[in-house]
Amino acid sequence: VIDQRATSQFIISDFNKDKESFGSNEVSLLSCHFEDDTNLPINQFNSGDEIGLVIKVLCKTPIHCLNFAFLLKDKQGTIIFSESTAHYELNLITVENQVVETKFKFRMPRLLRGNYTLDLAVSDGTTYEHRQVLWQYDAFQVTVLEDKLVQGIFAPNDFRIFVST
Repeated sequence: VIDQRATSQFIISDFNKDKESFGSNEVSLLSCHFEDDTNLPINQFNSGDEIGLVIKVLCKTPIHCLNFAFLLKDKQGTIIFSESTAHYELNLITVENQVVETKFKFRMPRLLRGNYTLDLAVSDGTTYEHRQVLWQYDAFQVTVLEDKLVQGIFAPNDFRIFVST
């Protein structure tokens, strides 16, 4: 049995609120951070750790179908993976001056050594029909320091091989 549990080590920059953004300006991005499984803010972790990405906004106007998303991109801008609340049809309706916090919880896969960026998005509508309320480019710089046993873009966690003769 080969039990391959190598990890990638991640370092996350502070939230960069001043990066280029676009959108209808109906929300203000109040804060964004990563946290560990005990809900404490973190700036480093290993692949396979359960982490949370917390995004907090102030809705300046009523929004009829609020959604949050993030995209992890490599140095060429290729999307490695992304997730959106729109895929789950939450249909969150907000009122003027309402604060909304969303937390994405997941286990980061092992990635190749290098630099990545993370974009944040807030929209009003469905996956297929929406308007972009906010798109924050390069909100975080993500650096992968180690990439043991990664071939390709990423590798799954807790991968096992069983060989018998």
